[in-house]
Amino acid sequence: MTLKEYLDRWGIRQKDFAVSIGVSAARVCQIVHGWTPSFSLAMKIERATDGRVKVQDLAKEVSRNATTVEMDTRDRGRHKNHVA
Repeated sequence: MTLKEYLDRWGIRQKDFAVSIGVSAARVCQIVHGWTPSFSLAMKIERATDGRVKVQDLAKEVSRNATTVEMDTRDRGRHKNHVA
């Protein structure tokens, strides 16, 4: 479950959730929109949501983005050296 899904399902405002885990509302907003938190913050989120939002759920987006960047970099290198 994503943090956004959790907050929506339980009717919790981002600001209130932020206070409960000791971060700014802006930080929670960033996480809701795909930013990956540090491991320690991800653990706080998992604990605060009683395990409904897991560390792995919060890290999936980074894993997907890293793979995309890696593939883009390889493709760019290939095209750069391509002779027509």
